[in-house]
Formats: sequence, C-alpha cells, structure tokens
Amino acid sequence: MSTSQVQNLKVAIPLQLIILFLFMCTAALADSLYDVLVQNGLKEFAEFTRKYPSPLFDLPQFTIFAPTDEAVRHYYKSVEHTSPSSRLARRQNGEKEHQSHNSNQGTSGMARIEIIEEEEGGSRRKLARDVRARTLYFDEMLITTGLNKSSVGGKKVISPPGTNKDSHLNLQARHHYKAEVAAGAAEISRVYKANIEFDRGLIHITDSFFTFAQSFAKAFETKELSYIKSIYARVPGFLDLILSAPRVTLLIPQKSAFDALGELSDADVREIVYYLVLVNGFLGHTPTFQDGKTYRSKGGDVFVVSKRGKDVFINDARIIKRNYIFSNGVAQILDKFPTRPPPGAKHAKGPNGELVKISHHTSEKDFDL
Repeated sequence: MSTSQVQNLKVAIPLQLIILFLFMCTAALADSLYDVLVQNGLKEFAEFTRKYPSPLFDLPQFTIFAPTDEAVRHYYKSVEHTSPSSRLARRQNGEKEHQSHNSNQGTSGMARIEIIEEEEGGSRRKLARDVRARTLYFDEMLITTGLNKSSVGGKKVISPPGTNKDSHLNLQARHHYKAEVAAGAAEISRVYKANIEFDRGLIHITDSFFTFAQSFAKAFETKELSYIKSIYARVPGFLDLILSAPRVTLLIPQKSAFDALGELSDADVREIVYYLVLVNGFLGHTPTFQDGKTYRSKGGDVFVVSKRGKDVFINDARIIKRNYIFSNGVAQILDKFPTRPPPGAKHAKGPNGELVKISHHTSEKDFDL
C-alpha cells in the first residue's frame, strides 16, 4: 500500500466515525413516541401507549395510527359498557382489549401517506399514496396493521378523501381529512393529520380506533347481514366452506336485490352463491381488483371487474359498500345481481350495459396478498 493510500485511509476512517457519531446524536435528539403524541395534543393516547405497550414498540421502525383524545375517551366508555360485571373480570378483560387495540393500531416500517395530485381529463384529483408502494392500485392502498402480517383481518384499506361526512364522534367539526381507513365490519376511521415523525417512525392522527375484524359467523348474526346467512344456509356445506377457508371473497347483493327475485329454488340459490364467492387464496379488496381483468369464482364461472372513476363494478353490478373486512376474508356489497355471461362467452355485460371482454387468463393469483 502506497503512502498516499495510507494517508487517505487515515482520513476516511475518522470521517466515517464522525458520520456515525452525528447519526447517533440525531437519533438521540429526536423526540420519542410519547413526547410527540403529547406535543400533538394526543395526551390520552400517549398515556394509553405507556400503560398498554404494544409489541410493535420493540421494532426498530413502526407506524402508529393515533386516535384523538376524544376518540380514546369514547373507546374507554364503550369497553366499560361491554365488559363483565365483576371488577376483577372487567379489569382483566379491559387490559386484554387495550393491549390488542394498541397492537392493531400500527404497522411495522414507515407507512408514509402522501396526498398527491394527478391530471385526469383536465381535472385534478387527490390520491392517498404509500411512498413504499406496498400495495397501491386504483386510488386506494392496503396497509397491514397489527403484528401478524399473514392475518387476513389485519388488512386495512386506505382511500383518499371523498365526500366528507361528520364523524359519529363530532370531533370539533373537523371537515378536512387526509384519508379514510376501512377496518373490521367496514367501519371507517379518518386520518386528519399524517406523517408526523418521531425517533423511530411515523404517526397518523385518526378520529377513532380501528374496529377488529369479526369472523363471518359472528358478522352473519348482525342485523345488516343476517339475511345472507339464511340464503347461504339453503346450500348444503356452503357455510362450512366459507367459515373454514383461510381466504374468502364474498360478493353479496344487497337485501332488496334478493327480495326482488321472489321465490328461488334451492338449485337457483346454489348457482347464485357459488358464482359470487372466491376461495382460491385471492382477496378481493377493491385495490386488488384490477380494471378490465377477469376472475373465476368457486362455481367455475367468470366475471369481469371494471373501474369507472371511484366506482368498482362486478360485470354490471356496482359495489355500494366496499371492503367489509372479516377475520378470514372480505365481502363487497353489490347494488344488484351481476349479469352472468353464458358459458364460453367472449364478453360480459359492463357497467352501463356495454360489453367488456372476458380474458382466458383469470387474475386471481396475480395479487395474492
């Protein structure tokens, strides 16, 4: 090694040490999660994270969706009302519930949300975009929250701002939000402030805790979906199929669509329900459905997905309530029954009655999340 090389090496090593030292000092000076939560008016959630720490906090980087103080107080009241009557049982049940919620409010890594604008037909629209490009299709993205990344119920669908509605908590009449997050039972949380940095990650301020994903069995007992359980029960083995399959996508016409059909034979019901379910590993969240792509149902028939603006169609049926997330799958509620193309057809009926092409290569496995 020449004299000049030795001298350069002597200079390079101290320089690397200086850079490392400066990086460590910067990290040390950055504010902690607790401090940043307090600085942003989230004292209730700051205390919540301190009292019920999430295993996420052991990760080198993580992102937290932090509910407002009012949302945390509302959550405490709701847990109190549904907890067991004895003081000890109530405390134990509450601690378990709080721990689960805290883990469900975050994701590993830096899940940054960016609001960008794109030209579309001379107009501008805002899109919520994950800079990591984890899963972004159409104008929505998916983020996996909680610790179990393989958990179906952990999927959260984040959409850009749409027509604003007042929050059920009436949070100081806030009308400007960055994105909407769909969690269990299609409940929506709104992100009011995004990308707040702390020493190990990011904070997004939300108007509520995320709702846990229910099992299909529990959801079918609710008033909203009880009608579909009685229909599925007419098909031997169908309920067992969707309750036991690891990943299920249900396409469910709204109740009025079933009522309009009148009396159906058991054979007709079987054809209908098997046409509107996928159990092949694909999960039909709206961001994962691709515009113009063909999908094959459990019954062996195909349907085509079309996207028109913010609307998503299954053949000619529009999804009117999207991303109803369950513990082992997702359901999309349709405004009517999609017109099923006959076997061997080259086209299906599209959103406005136009014909959309059916592909020989179905797309279920392309985006197996």
